[in-house]
Amino acid sequence: MKRLWKVVSSLSPIGIALLVAIDVAIGILLRFSTSSKLWLDEALSVNIASTSLGQLVDHLRNDGAPPLYYFLLHFWMTLFGHSDSAVRALSGVISVLGLGVAFALTRRLWGSKHAFVATAVLAVLPYGVYFGTEARMYSLVMLESALLLFVWIGNWQVSPLKKSIMSMALVTMLLYTHYWSIYLIVVLFLALVSEVWQKRSISNELKFKALAIVGGGILWLPWLPIFNEQRLHTGTPWSPAPAFFQFLNWIEGFIVNQSRQHITPSLHHQVNLLLFISLVLLGVFAVAMKDRFLVELDFRVPTATRFLVTVVFGTMLVGLLASHFGHTTFVPRYASVIAIPLTLLVARGVMVLEKPVRILLVLLVVSGGMLWTDKWGRNVQRSQAGQVASVLATAKPDSYVFMCPDQIGPSVLRYARSDLEFSSYPRYTNPTIVNWYDYKAAFKATSPSIAGSTVTAAAGNRDIYVVWSSGYTLKGTCKAVVRDIALATGRPTVRVLQARLTGFYQSMNVTLLPFHE
Repeated sequence: MKRLWKVVSSLSPIGIALLVAIDVAIGILLRFSTSSKLWLDEALSVNIASTSLGQLVDHLRNDGAPPLYYFLLHFWMTLFGHSDSAVRALSGVISVLGLGVAFALTRRLWGSKHAFVATAVLAVLPYGVYFGTEARMYSLVMLESALLLFVWIGNWQVSPLKKSIMSMALVTMLLYTHYWSIYLIVVLFLALVSEVWQKRSISNELKFKALAIVGGGILWLPWLPIFNEQRLHTGTPWSPAPAFFQFLNWIEGFIVNQSRQHITPSLHHQVNLLLFISLVLLGVFAVAMKDRFLVELDFRVPTATRFLVTVVFGTMLVGLLASHFGHTTFVPRYASVIAIPLTLLVARGVMVLEKPVRILLVLLVVSGGMLWTDKWGRNVQRSQAGQVASVLATAKPDSYVFMCPDQIGPSVLRYARSDLEFSSYPRYTNPTIVNWYDYKAAFKATSPSIAGSTVTAAAGNRDIYVVWSSGYTLKGTCKAVVRDIALATGRPTVRVLQARLTGFYQSMNVTLLPFHE
């Protein structure tokens, strides 16, 4: 046994290199290989980005998002088309670039050995893999934030104006990509203020860093009126503000595929979570493991990790507090702004084990657990829209399709026949694009009974298909809509598709109300 251990120990550096190469190769392949249909957010992004640039901005006014990703997707689709694989490939390419930036950032902080391990962890991290396959802006946020941190920790004594301009550009890009970036920028600014307070002076570096933040804010001013309108009229009406327990459980989102339903936990997810948290703690507090059986923790936070700890946990604290008291929601994808620096802390948690054989064994367990999740997530169907489209393929021409709520519309319409008439609850409009503007007021202005009479009048002597879901914070509203449509028409109801909550992230029912002469 001792001889075997010596052989394993001597081969560990080669094993680490091989495992890193395997993780990166598989991670890149996984970013271009999901089999799922586009779900709500993806289909909605594609629909918005498919319009002219002027219309795109108008749609975003009602959507609640900033424009940069949509502009990029607009031009990307012009070059590569609108297929599912094409629209998702933009995020895949950006995510792969993020691996390179993560390597460069880690090497600048702690050296090349740490950088290889950090890149391997990020390559197979379920969070990174998933958003590398989703037609949304979160891979772009990861890339931009990592680039900003890379410039931020550089040597500002050399070419400070150049670094300030680069940082200003990245701050501006972040603000035009996702609003949670505001919290990262606030934390960076507060760190500057703290440093000025401690030193009682303002160095040249601090001046240029402050200039970058202020300049980025000025370049964001043209969008500020739209942001303010979104803040007042869109927000996140589809989910409540985060409760205080989310200040503790947000980290779980990094080790699960984002298509996982909360009602389908598994043992390996729990093991992955415990290991991930343990490595985060080691990455934050541990010093190098010199003794065979002893890990030394520095609860003052070692200098080597202090900046990333401030960025990660400061951003999450500021963001969650702002969301809680500002009555906007939090979902794990918003944490993309700190995803790469958090992964770097995990990688450091592996590297403090010091000896190659320990690093290899832990990295092997981490990689195995994450790849298990990635393999499962590759085949998860994010939307039941494909099955809905198959049901509607058998409908009579010009049948009337009513969707409740309109949030299931973008994904269904992407795959459904175009010769049907589509409408939706609560606005009774075609739901190609969801209008979030004063969304709660739109629900208060109607009711299931109004839906019954409206659909009856609009459908006339045609078959009615009601595509509906009981989720989306509406509780039993859509089920009541189906009931009241049936009462208003006097038609029998036939459930032709059953929602599968455990099989699809975005599940749907289809109820047929046939017309009989």
